[in-house]
Amino acid sequence: MAPPSPNQLGEPTVDVDVLMAAPAADCLGQAVDEVDQVDVDVDGVGFPGGWSRNGHRRGDRADFANEVIRAVRAHTMLLSCGRAFRGFMTNRIDEFWSHSWHTSPWAKVSTLWFVNNGYAAAAFGLISAVIAFVFGLFEVLPLRLAEGVRYPWCALFGALGYYLTLLLWRRRKKVFVDIVCIDQNDAKFTAMALLSLPAILQRSEGMLVVWDSTWASRLWCVFELAAFIHSRRTGEKMHLLIRPIVMGPALVSMTCGLVVATVAFSSNFVEGHISWQRTLGIVMIVSALCLLFCAHNVRVFCRNIDNLQKQLVDFRVENARCSCCDRCDANHIDRATGEPLRCDRKILTEVITTWFGSIESFERQVQGQVRTILLRQLVSTRFIYCHVCAGASGLLERLRLVVLPGPRSMGRGLWKCIYQSRALDRIASFGVVAGSRTDPCHFLHCCVLAAAQALQQISCSRHPPHCQHHDRAWDCLDLLGLIGAPAETRHFTARWPDLCGRDGHHRGGFVEPCVQVLSPLK
Repeated sequence: MAPPSPNQLGEPTVDVDVLMAAPAADCLGQAVDEVDQVDVDVDGVGFPGGWSRNGHRRGDRADFANEVIRAVRAHTMLLSCGRAFRGFMTNRIDEFWSHSWHTSPWAKVSTLWFVNNGYAAAAFGLISAVIAFVFGLFEVLPLRLAEGVRYPWCALFGALGYYLTLLLWRRRKKVFVDIVCIDQNDAKFTAMALLSLPAILQRSEGMLVVWDSTWASRLWCVFELAAFIHSRRTGEKMHLLIRPIVMGPALVSMTCGLVVATVAFSSNFVEGHISWQRTLGIVMIVSALCLLFCAHNVRVFCRNIDNLQKQLVDFRVENARCSCCDRCDANHIDRATGEPLRCDRKILTEVITTWFGSIESFERQVQGQVRTILLRQLVSTRFIYCHVCAGASGLLERLRLVVLPGPRSMGRGLWKCIYQSRALDRIASFGVVAGSRTDPCHFLHCCVLAAAQALQQISCSRHPPHCQHHDRAWDCLDLLGLIGAPAETRHFTARWPDLCGRDGHHRGGFVEPCVQVLSPLK
Protein backbone atom coordinates (compact mmCIF):
# COMPACT_ATOMS: atom_id res chain seq x y z
CA MET A 1 0.00 0.00 0.00
CA ALA A 2 1.35 3.32 -0.76
CA PRO A 3 0.58 6.89 -1.07
CA PRO A 4 -0.01 9.12 -4.02
CA SER A 5 -1.71 12.40 -4.43
CA PRO A 6 -2.30 15.72 -6.01
CA ASN A 7 -3.56 19.19 -5.42
CA GLN A 8 -4.62 20.17 -8.90
CA LEU A 9 -7.04 18.69 -11.36
CA GLY A 10 -5.31 19.98 -14.48
CA GLU A 11 -2.58 18.09 -16.27
CA PRO A 12 0.56 20.18 -15.92
CA THR A 13 3.52 20.01 -18.23
CA VAL A 14 6.28 19.08 -15.83
CA ASP A 15 9.99 19.67 -16.23
CA VAL A 16 11.29 16.46 -14.74
CA ASP A 17 14.82 15.96 -13.52
CA VAL A 18 14.96 12.17 -13.32
CA LEU A 19 18.15 10.16 -13.41
CA MET A 20 16.82 6.76 -14.25
CA ALA A 21 14.03 4.37 -14.37
CA ALA A 22 11.58 2.87 -12.01
CA PRO A 23 8.22 2.76 -10.31
CA ALA A 24 6.99 1.83 -7.00
CA ALA A 25 4.83 0.17 -4.50
CA ASP A 26 4.07 -0.55 -0.98
CA CYS A 27 6.02 -2.64 1.49
CA LEU A 28 9.76 -2.82 2.00
CA GLY A 29 11.25 -6.09 3.10
CA GLN A 30 7.92 -7.54 4.21
CA ALA A 31 5.81 -10.11 2.42
CA VAL A 32 2.16 -9.53 1.67
CA ASP A 33 1.17 -12.42 3.91
CA GLU A 34 2.73 -10.66 6.90
CA VAL A 35 0.50 -7.60 6.58
CA ASP A 36 -2.75 -7.63 8.53
CA GLN A 37 -5.74 -6.83 6.34
CA VAL A 38 -8.93 -5.39 7.83
CA ASP A 39 -12.29 -4.40 6.48
CA VAL A 40 -12.85 -0.66 6.14
CA ASP A 41 -15.94 1.28 5.21
CA VAL A 42 -14.52 3.88 2.86
CA ASP A 43 -17.54 6.14 2.96
CA GLY A 44 -17.54 6.08 6.75
CA VAL A 45 -13.98 7.29 7.06
CA GLY A 46 -14.32 10.53 5.16
CA PHE A 47 -11.57 12.73 3.78
CA PRO A 48 -9.36 13.92 6.63
CA GLY A 49 -6.53 16.38 6.52
CA GLY A 50 -8.56 19.32 5.25
CA TRP A 51 -9.37 17.70 1.88
CA SER A 52 -12.86 17.07 0.56
CA ARG A 53 -14.00 14.83 -2.28
CA ASN A 54 -13.90 17.71 -4.76
CA GLY A 55 -10.18 18.21 -4.08
CA HIS A 56 -10.51 21.42 -2.04
CA ARG A 57 -9.27 22.03 1.47
CA ARG A 58 -11.71 22.22 4.30
CA GLY A 59 -10.76 23.45 7.71
CA ASP A 60 -7.51 23.27 9.54
CA ARG A 61 -5.43 20.12 8.98
CA ALA A 62 -2.69 20.73 11.56
CA ASP A 63 -3.92 18.00 13.88
CA PHE A 64 -4.08 15.53 11.03
CA ALA A 65 -0.60 16.44 9.77
CA ASN A 66 0.89 15.87 13.20
CA GLU A 67 -0.70 12.43 13.35
CA VAL A 68 -0.48 10.99 9.84
CA ILE A 69 2.51 12.67 8.16
CA ARG A 70 5.35 10.56 9.48
CA ALA A 71 8.86 9.63 8.39
CA VAL A 72 11.85 7.48 9.28
CA ARG A 73 15.57 8.09 8.88
CA ALA A 74 17.04 6.53 5.75
CA HIS A 75 19.94 4.91 7.59
CA THR A 76 17.50 3.25 10.02
CA MET A 77 15.76 1.47 7.15
CA LEU A 78 19.03 0.39 5.54
CA LEU A 79 20.74 -0.81 8.71
CA SER A 80 17.71 -2.90 9.60
CA CYS A 81 17.60 -4.32 6.03
CA GLY A 82 14.20 -2.88 5.24
CA ARG A 83 12.61 -3.26 8.68
CA ALA A 84 12.40 -0.43 11.18
CA PHE A 85 10.46 0.65 14.20
CA ARG A 86 7.44 2.92 13.88
CA GLY A 87 8.19 6.27 12.21
CA PHE A 88 8.10 9.66 13.88
CA MET A 89 5.86 12.66 13.21
CA THR A 90 7.29 15.40 11.00
CA ASN A 91 6.30 18.51 9.07
CA ARG A 92 8.43 17.81 5.99
CA ILE A 93 9.49 14.62 4.20
CA ASP A 94 12.75 14.62 2.26
CA GLU A 95 11.90 11.66 0.06
CA PHE A 96 8.92 9.41 -0.58
CA TRP A 97 10.03 5.80 -1.19
CA SER A 98 7.75 3.88 -3.51
CA HIS A 99 8.30 0.14 -3.94
CA SER A 100 6.51 -3.16 -4.53
CA TRP A 101 5.50 -5.88 -2.09
CA HIS A 102 5.93 -8.52 -4.79
CA THR A 103 9.70 -8.47 -5.28
CA SER A 104 12.72 -9.68 -3.36
CA PRO A 105 13.41 -7.66 -0.17
CA TRP A 106 17.19 -8.13 -0.41
CA ALA A 107 17.19 -6.83 -4.00
CA LYS A 108 15.32 -3.70 -2.90
CA VAL A 109 17.58 -3.11 0.09
CA SER A 110 20.77 -3.61 -1.95
CA THR A 111 19.49 -1.14 -4.55
CA LEU A 112 18.74 1.39 -1.81
CA TRP A 113 22.25 0.89 -0.43
CA PHE A 114 23.79 1.97 -3.71
CA VAL A 115 21.31 4.79 -4.33
CA ASN A 116 21.82 6.34 -0.88
CA ASN A 117 25.39 5.37 0.03
CA GLY A 118 27.08 4.47 -3.26
CA TYR A 119 28.90 7.75 -3.89
CA ALA A 120 30.00 8.14 -0.27
CA ALA A 121 31.31 4.56 -0.38
CA ALA A 122 33.29 5.30 -3.54
CA ALA A 123 34.86 8.39 -1.95
CA PHE A 124 35.85 6.62 1.26
CA GLY A 125 37.07 3.59 -0.66
CA LEU A 126 39.36 5.77 -2.74
CA ILE A 127 40.60 7.62 0.35
CA SER A 128 41.35 4.29 2.03
CA ALA A 129 43.28 3.10 -1.02
CA VAL A 130 45.29 6.33 -1.08
CA ILE A 131 46.12 5.90 2.62
CA ALA A 132 47.39 2.39 1.92
CA PHE A 133 49.34 3.76 -1.02
CA VAL A 134 51.05 6.36 1.20
CA PHE A 135 51.84 3.75 3.85
CA GLY A 136 53.38 1.53 1.20
CA LEU A 137 55.34 4.44 -0.23
CA PHE A 138 57.00 5.12 3.11
CA GLU A 139 57.34 1.39 3.85
CA VAL A 140 55.06 1.55 6.87
CA LEU A 141 53.35 -1.59 5.56
CA PRO A 142 55.30 -4.61 4.35
CA LEU A 143 55.16 -5.04 0.59
CA ARG A 144 56.05 -8.70 0.19
CA LEU A 145 54.05 -11.47 1.81
CA ALA A 146 56.19 -14.34 0.53
CA GLU A 147 58.43 -15.19 -2.38
CA GLY A 148 56.57 -14.10 -5.48
CA VAL A 149 53.54 -12.78 -3.56
CA ARG A 150 52.88 -9.14 -2.68
CA TYR A 151 50.52 -7.63 -0.15
CA PRO A 152 47.56 -6.11 -2.07
CA TRP A 153 47.22 -3.32 0.49
CA CYS A 154 45.61 -0.75 -1.79
CA ALA A 155 42.99 -3.19 -3.03
CA LEU A 156 42.23 -4.47 0.47
CA PHE A 157 42.03 -1.01 2.06
CA GLY A 158 39.91 0.29 -0.81
CA ALA A 159 37.49 -2.65 -0.67
CA LEU A 160 37.21 -2.44 3.12
CA GLY A 161 36.52 1.29 3.08
CA TYR A 162 34.03 0.91 0.23
CA TYR A 163 31.91 -1.87 1.73
CA LEU A 164 31.92 -0.53 5.30
CA THR A 165 30.73 2.87 4.09
CA LEU A 166 28.15 1.28 1.80
CA LEU A 167 26.62 -0.66 4.69
CA LEU A 168 27.09 1.74 7.61
CA TRP A 169 26.90 5.27 6.17
CA ARG A 170 24.25 7.23 8.09
CA ARG A 171 22.04 9.20 5.72
CA ARG A 172 19.84 11.25 7.99
CA LYS A 173 17.30 12.37 5.43
CA LYS A 174 13.67 11.77 6.39
CA VAL A 175 11.89 9.29 4.15
CA PHE A 176 8.32 8.05 3.98
CA VAL A 177 7.96 4.26 3.74
CA ASP A 178 4.39 3.03 3.88
CA ILE A 179 4.90 -0.12 5.93
CA VAL A 180 6.73 1.87 8.62
CA CYS A 181 4.81 5.13 8.60
CA ILE A 182 1.28 3.69 8.24
CA ASP A 183 0.03 1.41 11.00
CA GLN A 184 -1.36 -1.61 9.15
CA ASN A 185 -3.19 -2.83 12.27
CA ASP A 186 -5.25 0.35 12.67
CA ALA A 187 -8.02 0.23 10.05
CA LYS A 188 -9.19 3.81 10.50
CA PHE A 189 -5.68 5.27 10.56
CA THR A 190 -4.73 3.32 7.43
CA ALA A 191 -7.79 4.51 5.51
CA MET A 192 -7.19 8.11 6.64
CA ALA A 193 -3.60 7.93 5.42
CA LEU A 194 -4.60 6.50 2.05
CA LEU A 195 -7.30 9.09 1.50
CA SER A 196 -4.98 11.90 2.59
CA LEU A 197 -2.14 11.28 0.23
CA PRO A 198 -2.27 14.86 -1.15
CA ALA A 199 -1.03 16.16 2.20
CA ILE A 200 1.71 13.50 2.35
CA LEU A 201 2.98 14.07 -1.18
CA GLN A 202 2.67 17.83 -0.91
CA ARG A 203 5.12 17.74 1.99
CA SER A 204 7.51 15.39 0.19
CA GLU A 205 10.48 17.13 -1.41
CA GLY A 206 11.11 14.23 -3.78
CA MET A 207 10.30 10.65 -4.68
CA LEU A 208 12.42 7.53 -5.13
CA VAL A 209 10.79 4.76 -7.14
CA VAL A 210 12.23 1.23 -7.07
CA TRP A 211 11.04 -0.25 -10.34
CA ASP A 212 10.62 -3.94 -11.14
CA SER A 213 8.84 -6.14 -13.66
CA THR A 214 5.59 -6.24 -11.63
CA TRP A 215 5.25 -2.47 -11.43
CA ALA A 216 2.95 -1.81 -14.38
CA SER A 217 0.54 -4.54 -13.25
CA ARG A 218 0.08 -3.13 -9.71
CA LEU A 219 -2.52 -0.39 -9.38
CA TRP A 220 -0.94 1.15 -6.28
CA CYS A 221 2.48 1.33 -7.95
CA VAL A 222 1.23 3.14 -11.04
CA PHE A 223 -0.97 5.43 -8.98
CA GLU A 224 1.85 6.54 -6.67
CA LEU A 225 4.03 7.83 -9.49
CA ALA A 226 1.14 9.35 -11.44
CA ALA A 227 -0.13 11.11 -8.32
CA PHE A 228 3.30 12.51 -7.45
CA ILE A 229 3.66 13.97 -10.96
CA HIS A 230 0.10 15.28 -10.82
CA SER A 231 0.70 16.95 -7.44
CA ARG A 232 3.47 19.21 -8.76
CA ARG A 233 2.60 22.68 -9.99
CA THR A 234 3.03 23.61 -13.64
CA GLY A 235 6.68 24.34 -14.39
CA GLU A 236 7.87 23.02 -11.04
CA LYS A 237 11.03 20.93 -11.23
CA MET A 238 10.48 17.54 -9.63
CA HIS A 239 13.10 15.69 -7.61
CA LEU A 240 12.25 12.27 -8.98
CA LEU A 241 14.61 9.29 -9.01
CA ILE A 242 13.59 6.07 -10.73
CA ARG A 243 15.88 3.12 -10.13
CA PRO A 244 15.52 -0.49 -11.36
CA ILE A 245 15.53 -3.15 -8.69
CA VAL A 246 18.17 -5.15 -10.60
CA MET A 247 20.65 -2.33 -10.01
CA GLY A 248 21.47 -3.55 -6.50
CA PRO A 249 22.21 -7.22 -7.34
CA ALA A 250 24.07 -6.21 -10.51
CA LEU A 251 26.34 -3.74 -8.71
CA VAL A 252 26.94 -6.12 -5.80
CA SER A 253 28.08 -8.86 -8.17
CA MET A 254 30.12 -6.43 -10.27
CA THR A 255 32.00 -4.94 -7.31
CA CYS A 256 32.67 -8.38 -5.82
CA GLY A 257 34.04 -9.64 -9.12
CA LEU A 258 36.26 -6.59 -9.56
CA VAL A 259 37.58 -6.80 -6.00
CA VAL A 260 38.50 -10.48 -6.43
CA ALA A 261 40.22 -9.75 -9.74
CA THR A 262 42.08 -6.72 -8.37
CA VAL A 263 43.33 -8.53 -5.27
CA ALA A 264 44.38 -11.58 -7.28
CA PHE A 265 46.28 -9.66 -9.94
CA SER A 266 47.91 -7.08 -7.67
CA SER A 267 49.18 -9.74 -5.25
CA ASN A 268 50.77 -11.83 -8.01
CA PHE A 269 52.67 -9.20 -9.98
CA VAL A 270 56.35 -9.75 -9.29
CA GLU A 271 58.96 -7.74 -11.15
CA GLY A 272 56.59 -7.16 -14.04
CA HIS A 273 55.66 -10.82 -14.33
CA ILE A 274 52.33 -12.44 -13.42
CA SER A 275 52.20 -15.84 -11.81
CA TRP A 276 49.29 -16.97 -13.99
CA GLN A 277 49.05 -20.37 -12.32
CA ARG A 278 48.00 -18.72 -9.06
CA THR A 279 46.00 -15.86 -10.52
CA LEU A 280 43.87 -17.26 -13.30
CA GLY A 281 42.25 -19.97 -11.19
CA ILE A 282 40.79 -17.39 -8.79
CA VAL A 283 39.89 -14.77 -11.36
CA MET A 284 38.31 -17.06 -13.92
CA ILE A 285 36.23 -19.02 -11.42
CA VAL A 286 35.15 -16.46 -8.82
CA SER A 287 35.38 -13.13 -10.61
CA ALA A 288 33.98 -14.40 -13.89
CA LEU A 289 30.98 -15.96 -12.16
CA CYS A 290 30.23 -12.66 -10.40
CA LEU A 291 30.44 -10.71 -13.64
CA LEU A 292 28.27 -13.27 -15.44
CA PHE A 293 25.60 -12.82 -12.77
CA CYS A 294 25.83 -9.06 -13.32
CA ALA A 295 25.38 -9.57 -17.08
CA HIS A 296 22.37 -11.80 -16.43
CA ASN A 297 20.70 -9.03 -14.40
CA VAL A 298 21.34 -6.54 -17.19
CA ARG A 299 19.67 -8.88 -19.71
CA VAL A 300 16.65 -9.24 -17.42
CA PHE A 301 16.49 -5.46 -17.12
CA CYS A 302 16.50 -5.02 -20.91
CA ARG A 303 13.64 -7.49 -21.37
CA ASN A 304 11.59 -5.81 -18.65
CA ILE A 305 11.94 -2.42 -20.31
CA ASP A 306 10.52 -3.76 -23.56
CA ASN A 307 7.61 -5.32 -21.67
CA LEU A 308 7.00 -2.10 -19.74
CA GLN A 309 6.37 -0.06 -22.87
CA LYS A 310 3.77 -2.55 -24.10
CA GLN A 311 2.04 -2.65 -20.70
CA LEU A 312 1.75 1.12 -20.37
CA VAL A 313 0.40 1.62 -23.89
CA ASP A 314 -2.58 -0.59 -23.05
CA PHE A 315 -2.89 0.32 -19.36
CA ARG A 316 -6.40 -0.01 -17.89
CA VAL A 317 -7.42 0.33 -14.27
CA GLU A 318 -9.63 -2.74 -14.43
CA ASN A 319 -6.67 -4.86 -15.56
CA ALA A 320 -4.34 -3.71 -12.78
CA ARG A 321 -4.22 -5.65 -9.53
CA CYS A 322 -4.18 -4.78 -5.83
CA SER A 323 -2.88 -6.88 -2.95
CA CYS A 324 -6.43 -7.73 -1.88
CA CYS A 325 -7.10 -9.21 -5.33
CA ASP A 326 -4.33 -11.76 -4.80
CA ARG A 327 -5.63 -13.04 -1.47
CA CYS A 328 -9.42 -13.06 -1.65
CA ASP A 329 -12.33 -14.33 -3.72
CA ALA A 330 -14.95 -12.27 -5.53
CA ASN A 331 -16.61 -11.35 -2.21
CA HIS A 332 -13.33 -10.16 -0.67
CA ILE A 333 -13.10 -13.04 1.77
CA ASP A 334 -9.58 -14.20 2.64
CA ARG A 335 -9.13 -17.70 1.24
CA ALA A 336 -6.77 -18.65 4.06
CA THR A 337 -8.60 -17.28 7.13
CA GLY A 338 -12.17 -16.75 5.91
CA GLU A 339 -12.09 -13.17 7.25
CA PRO A 340 -13.28 -10.18 5.16
CA LEU A 341 -10.53 -8.06 3.62
CA ARG A 342 -10.35 -4.34 3.07
CA CYS A 343 -10.88 -3.53 -0.60
CA ASP A 344 -7.91 -1.42 -1.64
CA ARG A 345 -9.34 -1.07 -5.14
CA LYS A 346 -12.50 0.57 -3.77
CA ILE A 347 -10.47 3.08 -1.75
CA LEU A 348 -8.14 3.77 -4.64
CA THR A 349 -10.97 4.26 -7.11
CA GLU A 350 -12.46 6.90 -4.81
CA VAL A 351 -9.10 8.67 -4.57
CA ILE A 352 -8.42 8.53 -8.32
CA THR A 353 -11.85 9.94 -9.14
CA THR A 354 -11.35 12.77 -6.64
CA TRP A 355 -7.85 13.78 -7.72
CA PHE A 356 -7.90 13.12 -11.47
CA GLY A 357 -11.56 13.85 -12.19
CA SER A 358 -12.27 10.43 -13.70
CA ILE A 359 -10.76 7.02 -14.25
CA GLU A 360 -10.35 7.80 -17.96
CA SER A 361 -8.31 10.92 -17.18
CA PHE A 362 -6.02 8.90 -14.94
CA GLU A 363 -5.52 6.25 -17.62
CA ARG A 364 -4.67 8.91 -20.21
CA GLN A 365 -2.03 10.38 -17.91
CA VAL A 366 -0.47 6.96 -17.32
CA GLN A 367 -0.44 6.16 -21.04
CA GLY A 368 1.01 9.58 -21.85
CA GLN A 369 3.03 11.59 -19.35
CA VAL A 370 3.93 8.77 -16.95
CA ARG A 371 4.93 6.45 -19.78
CA THR A 372 7.07 9.12 -21.44
CA ILE A 373 8.91 9.98 -18.23
CA LEU A 374 9.59 6.34 -17.42
CA LEU A 375 10.90 5.33 -20.83
CA ARG A 376 12.91 8.51 -21.30
CA GLN A 377 14.76 7.86 -18.06
CA LEU A 378 15.05 4.10 -18.54
CA VAL A 379 17.12 4.55 -21.71
CA SER A 380 19.36 7.16 -20.10
CA THR A 381 22.99 6.13 -19.56
CA ARG A 382 23.97 8.95 -17.20
CA PHE A 383 23.10 7.27 -13.94
CA ILE A 384 24.48 3.93 -15.15
CA TYR A 385 27.86 5.49 -15.87
CA CYS A 386 27.99 7.24 -12.48
CA HIS A 387 27.15 4.12 -10.49
CA VAL A 388 29.47 1.87 -12.48
CA CYS A 389 32.34 4.31 -11.93
CA ALA A 390 31.52 4.46 -8.22
CA GLY A 391 31.27 0.69 -7.98
CA ALA A 392 34.55 0.22 -9.84
CA SER A 393 36.40 2.74 -7.68
CA GLY A 394 38.41 -0.13 -6.22
CA LEU A 395 40.18 -0.35 -9.56
CA LEU A 396 41.78 3.01 -8.78
CA GLU A 397 44.05 0.86 -6.67
CA ARG A 398 46.09 0.97 -9.86
CA LEU A 399 47.31 4.42 -8.73
CA ARG A 400 49.88 2.58 -6.67
CA LEU A 401 51.62 1.87 -9.99
CA VAL A 402 52.94 5.42 -9.82
CA VAL A 403 55.56 4.71 -7.15
CA LEU A 404 55.72 1.09 -6.01
CA PRO A 405 58.59 -0.53 -7.93
CA GLY A 406 57.11 -3.89 -8.88
CA PRO A 407 53.68 -2.69 -10.02
CA ARG A 408 55.23 0.21 -11.91
CA SER A 409 57.17 -2.16 -14.08
CA MET A 410 53.90 -3.96 -14.70
CA GLY A 411 52.38 -0.72 -15.98
CA ARG A 412 55.30 -0.21 -18.31
CA GLY A 413 54.89 -3.76 -19.56
CA LEU A 414 51.21 -3.28 -20.36
CA TRP A 415 51.82 -0.02 -22.21
CA LYS A 416 54.73 -1.62 -24.06
CA CYS A 417 52.46 -4.40 -25.30
CA ILE A 418 49.93 -1.83 -26.49
CA TYR A 419 52.62 0.18 -28.23
CA GLN A 420 54.26 -2.78 -29.94
CA SER A 421 50.92 -3.96 -31.30
CA ARG A 422 50.32 -0.47 -32.73
CA ALA A 423 46.91 -0.45 -31.04
CA LEU A 424 47.19 3.25 -30.27
CA ASP A 425 47.89 3.99 -33.94
CA ARG A 426 44.66 2.30 -34.97
CA ILE A 427 42.63 3.90 -32.19
CA ALA A 428 43.93 7.38 -32.96
CA SER A 429 43.39 6.96 -36.71
CA PHE A 430 39.83 5.83 -36.13
CA GLY A 431 39.24 8.86 -33.91
CA VAL A 432 40.50 11.36 -36.48
CA VAL A 433 38.05 10.02 -39.05
CA ALA A 434 35.05 9.16 -36.87
CA GLY A 435 35.39 11.92 -34.30
CA SER A 436 35.05 14.72 -36.83
CA ARG A 437 31.63 13.46 -37.91
CA THR A 438 30.23 12.13 -34.63
CA ASP A 439 31.14 13.78 -31.35
CA PRO A 440 33.93 16.22 -30.36
CA CYS A 441 34.42 14.46 -27.01
CA HIS A 442 35.07 11.18 -28.78
CA PHE A 443 37.61 12.94 -31.00
CA LEU A 444 39.23 14.43 -27.87
CA HIS A 445 39.65 10.98 -26.37
CA CYS A 446 41.41 9.75 -29.50
CA CYS A 447 43.68 12.80 -29.41
CA VAL A 448 44.56 11.98 -25.80
CA LEU A 449 45.51 8.45 -26.81
CA ALA A 450 47.62 9.80 -29.67
CA ALA A 451 49.36 12.17 -27.24
CA ALA A 452 50.02 9.25 -24.93
CA GLN A 453 51.74 7.39 -27.74
CA ALA A 454 53.82 10.45 -28.64
CA LEU A 455 54.99 10.86 -25.04
CA GLN A 456 55.82 7.19 -24.88
CA GLN A 457 57.98 7.40 -28.00
CA ILE A 458 59.78 10.52 -26.76
CA SER A 459 60.41 8.93 -23.37
CA CYS A 460 61.85 5.76 -24.89
CA SER A 461 64.12 7.69 -27.24
CA ARG A 462 65.51 10.27 -24.80
CA HIS A 463 65.86 8.37 -21.50
CA PRO A 464 67.46 5.08 -20.50
CA PRO A 465 64.96 2.34 -19.62
CA HIS A 466 65.58 2.52 -15.86
CA CYS A 467 66.01 6.24 -15.19
CA GLN A 468 63.63 8.23 -13.01
CA HIS A 469 62.37 10.41 -15.87
CA HIS A 470 61.47 7.31 -17.83
CA ASP A 471 59.39 6.02 -14.92
CA ARG A 472 57.56 9.33 -14.54
CA ALA A 473 56.75 9.36 -18.25
CA TRP A 474 55.03 6.00 -17.86
CA ASP A 475 53.13 7.39 -14.89
CA CYS A 476 51.82 10.21 -17.09
CA LEU A 477 50.57 7.67 -19.60
CA ASP A 478 48.49 6.01 -16.90
CA LEU A 479 46.89 9.34 -16.04
CA LEU A 480 46.23 10.20 -19.69
CA GLY A 481 44.43 6.89 -20.10
CA LEU A 482 42.18 7.74 -17.16
CA ILE A 483 41.46 11.23 -18.51
CA GLY A 484 40.12 9.88 -21.79
CA ALA A 485 37.53 7.51 -20.33
CA PRO A 486 34.87 10.13 -19.41
CA ALA A 487 35.14 11.64 -22.90
CA GLU A 488 34.51 8.25 -24.50
CA THR A 489 31.49 7.71 -22.27
CA ARG A 490 30.22 11.16 -23.22
CA HIS A 491 30.36 10.07 -26.87
CA PHE A 492 28.29 6.97 -26.05
CA THR A 493 25.73 9.00 -24.09
CA ALA A 494 25.41 11.65 -26.81
CA ARG A 495 24.45 9.09 -29.45
CA TRP A 496 22.00 7.18 -27.27
CA PRO A 497 18.91 9.46 -27.57
CA ASP A 498 19.14 9.46 -31.37
CA LEU A 499 19.26 5.67 -31.44
CA CYS A 500 16.53 5.15 -28.88
CA GLY A 501 14.22 7.99 -29.86
CA ARG A 502 13.93 11.19 -27.84
CA ASP A 503 10.23 10.67 -27.20
CA GLY A 504 10.87 7.53 -25.14
CA HIS A 505 10.25 5.07 -28.01
CA HIS A 506 13.30 2.84 -28.34
CA ARG A 507 13.46 1.34 -31.78
CA GLY A 508 14.18 -2.35 -32.05
CA GLY A 509 14.34 -3.01 -28.32
CA PHE A 510 16.89 -2.01 -25.71
CA VAL A 511 19.88 -4.03 -26.90
CA GLU A 512 19.94 -2.89 -30.54
CA PRO A 513 21.13 0.68 -29.74
CA CYS A 514 24.06 -0.84 -27.81
CA VAL A 515 25.04 -2.83 -30.88
CA GLN A 516 24.80 0.26 -33.10
CA VAL A 517 26.91 2.37 -30.76
CA LEU A 518 29.62 -0.28 -30.44
CA SER A 519 29.58 -1.42 -34.08
CA PRO A 520 32.28 1.07 -35.28
CA LEU A 521 34.69 -0.51 -32.78
CA LYS A 522 34.63 -3.91 -34.49
